[in-house]
Amino acid sequence: MSEQVEVCEFTPDGMQIARNYLTGLRAGRWMPLPSGLLTDHTYSHPVEPDVHVEERAFANRREAGQYLAAQLEPLGPGIATMPYLWSWLGIFYLERMTQEATRRTGEYPEAAYLIDPQPHDSRSRSHHRLLMAYDVWTQWGEDAWLLLNEPANSMGQFTLRIVNSPEIFRSRDLVRLMHMLYADRSAGSLRRGALGTSRASAPAGSLPRLIEVLNQLSMTYDVYGMTAEQLLPLLPSEFDRFQPVGLE
Repeated sequence: MSEQVEVCEFTPDGMQIARNYLTGLRAGRWMPLPSGLLTDHTYSHPVEPDVHVEERAFANRREAGQYLAAQLEPLGPGIATMPYLWSWLGIFYLERMTQEATRRTGEYPEAAYLIDPQPHDSRSRSHHRLLMAYDVWTQWGEDAWLLLNEPANSMGQFTLRIVNSPEIFRSRDLVRLMHMLYADRSAGSLRRGALGTSRASAPAGSLPRLIEVLNQLSMTYDVYGMTAEQLLPLLPSEFDRFQPVGLE
């Protein structure tokens, strides 16, 4: 087992150094992590109560979510609203989270590792790879099995569609509904035609079309307060070809 490290939060100065570091990586300037960024009290300070993590890799989002939920439990439910903590974790796990291809192409999106303490976009925290893993696991568990199966540093199109719709991302039953319709558990993948295409109009029955329909239904029904089983019969006939996945 790797050595346990005390979990910290960035200070504002530490956050700025981390931003500059990611900017350099995106520009193709490989460099070691700035000295003291994760430990020097100018840049980071320990959280209270004391909790520890180990430097390790995660096979998928499930493994990351389970591990972080267990290790950070003493901090209480408010942990999800601690941007300086998650930003510290994002940098702490950066090299273990990224693939060789990422390091080669310089794709280090800031939102994947740092959380803006004053976000202008309510979706920003949902793009942080580790916080998303924690959120998905603690909120939905195995109801979101397909999202949990993805690599921890991945953001596939199915995931992006959900993340980019904040009301859906925060609704357990809407996420369940999407898994019922579009995820094939036996194959461990999305069903054919689930994502549609890149054309302007969403193809009938596809996930983009479902999001449109849910927005329309919300004018008549409390779609965010209904169960997935209650929502299924309300969907128009264009979704019939996905309905056999049905109730699990």
